[in-house]
Amino acid sequence: MKLFRSFHLLATMIAMLPLQSVLFAEESGWLSAYNEGFMPYQVGNTLYRGQSLRKDKFDNWQTQLWATPYGNWEHRQSDADSAGFQADTFGVMAGFDRRWNRRLTWGLAAGGSWISANSGSGSGSKRIDAYKTMLDATFEETDWRLQVAAGYGYHNQKNERQSFDGQFGGKNNADQWGVRTEFQLKFGTGLFAIEPFAGFDCMTLSERSYAEHAVSGTGQPQSFGKQSQDSYASTLGLRYRWRQTGQLAVWRPELTAAWFHEFGSDRLFRSSQLDPFPTLMTFPDSRRPRDHLLVGVGVVGYLGSTMDIFARYAADIAGDDTAHAVLIGTHWKF
Repeated sequence: MKLFRSFHLLATMIAMLPLQSVLFAEESGWLSAYNEGFMPYQVGNTLYRGQSLRKDKFDNWQTQLWATPYGNWEHRQSDADSAGFQADTFGVMAGFDRRWNRRLTWGLAAGGSWISANSGSGSGSKRIDAYKTMLDATFEETDWRLQVAAGYGYHNQKNERQSFDGQFGGKNNADQWGVRTEFQLKFGTGLFAIEPFAGFDCMTLSERSYAEHAVSGTGQPQSFGKQSQDSYASTLGLRYRWRQTGQLAVWRPELTAAWFHEFGSDRLFRSSQLDPFPTLMTFPDSRRPRDHLLVGVGVVGYLGSTMDIFARYAADIAGDDTAHAVLIGTHWKF
């Protein structure tokens, strides 16, 4: 209840900006706009699906193309259980969605993530070039929505290790598979909308074996065998959104909060909470907290019935591990 009151107070303050507030009742299809499932990776599925069964002039499309670049900055402090590191991520995804009928939409996307991670103590680093593709589907009724996505990623990894007897390097590849789901309920009045949601995803990262080579020093290079890590993660959260109109566009801001829990390996880190299909990675001697608080804010602006723009910010807070992510994007509809 306290969380809901905080959201409502913040929404009321924003509504006092010099924009004309508009009742959702003006168009019964307001739920169709800016649905962003898969909260943990986007704090609400950055791809924003949302095909309402209700009529909405912003939702009258059969095919839409979209593109979205994003960035993520994560810092893990050292403690008794984990080594610290700093990871910077830049990524981009693009794809299309096609409506099969009023209740079913499917989409295909492809993109990449580029990650640079460095040990807090200067003892190592990792560079990842990840390329991925994703197929997703949305099933919707008036009061609920189910989203399912399956993806594959191929990683090129460059590893560097530094110790007292030298500096060593090596390259290897990794394969990533994953399935993600999210179920959402829809509630609303003439002034605001609330969407409770629950998500679950299963992902596997399989890193191939490799042998180091000596860069400097007198130490002996090491060999590392193939290893696999599994992630089983759940999310419970709430989205709160409302609608305003300005001179240039109709705006739909959104606030989101969620609890993320990892049941699988605590050695897997994610490229970004705003990544539709997050790139998984491991870092030597580092472990990720299992419980995370995810908070986010976003807005979509409708420039007409054939185009919109959107932006999002997300914070991932988990004790000594914090991450901040930013995403922008656009949709072309026809």
